[in-house]
Amino acid sequence: MRGVTEAIIVGRLVPYDARYSGDAGGSRFGRRFGYGWGTPMTPLEPWPSDTLDDFNAALIDLADRYEQADPAHSADRAARLAEAAAVVAERGVSSQAGLDWSALIARLLVLEANGLVDSGHGEQANRVTHRAETVAARIRDWPTVAHAFAIRAMWARTESRWEDALELARHGLTYAGHAPVAAMLAGGEASALTSLGDRESAVEALDGAHRLMLALPAEDHGRLGYSLDAYHPALFATVASTVLVRLGALDAAAPHLLEAREGVEQAGATGLCSSVRFTEAEAAFVRNDVDTAEMWATDAVAVALAAGRPARWIVDAVTNLAGRARATYGQDWSGLVSSAGGV
Repeated sequence: MRGVTEAIIVGRLVPYDARYSGDAGGSRFGRRFGYGWGTPMTPLEPWPSDTLDDFNAALIDLADRYEQADPAHSADRAARLAEAAAVVAERGVSSQAGLDWSALIARLLVLEANGLVDSGHGEQANRVTHRAETVAARIRDWPTVAHAFAIRAMWARTESRWEDALELARHGLTYAGHAPVAAMLAGGEASALTSLGDRESAVEALDGAHRLMLALPAEDHGRLGYSLDAYHPALFATVASTVLVRLGALDAAAPHLLEAREGVEQAGATGLCSSVRFTEAEAAFVRNDVDTAEMWATDAVAVALAAGRPARWIVDAVTNLAGRARATYGQDWSGLVSSAGGV
């Protein structure tokens, strides 16, 4: 199982801060965890036992809590689990068990990368997704490879690199097959095409995402929120409503927006609750109702603040909407932007 560790950190386990050397030593991604070959591990939380089942249970729990947790903490925890899993795998396991441990490690790295993107550490996330892709490709775990591309496409979208986002989403789709991640990638493709101004192709990609979602068996819908194995219909609704609002198709967006709003509220998915409110704000802008737009944007920030769930994308979303309010209506949302900085 030497290859597992090599795929993650070039042949050896290194202190965690070496993988985030771009951060100051005092930042949450720059702390030295004192974890490497022969070094006792002192996690901040109870650790799973050395069984694969317990590690998988820890991964599932981390994913289930993702929408309510600080994404930086989720990334931290996933990284620790991945490194611990690599240590266990290095002790010598059967070939089949080695494949299972590799699959676990790749999935943990994908979750780590998602948390890094959501907390504003895209460069680090990019490096982690390449490690995940390497591990997953060695065991022919193509849905996890596709998921790595989905995370890189998401990062590209946060930086408005729409051509890159489109290319990454389409490349990921070549690996996704009929797995739930295919619907996610097709939605990302539609989002990128919308921002590129290709209305016809965006609608076509969105229709494709809808067909992929409808083709999933019910058990692949999972619970609404973050998942490595499922794609919930209400998650598609959040994507569809955003794409259609940005295309100016408010009537077509309305039923999706209603489904998304009801679904995320019922699930208590904090991040998605904020996302839906931002889409409501964008719809209000399309109607030239800047006061309603401000109300929804304020509510989106309030939800994140109340949950104590900081995320860089929330700050970016408020800043973009505030720029729109100033440029088009001469309104000053600086107070809201400042409050979002505390998210």
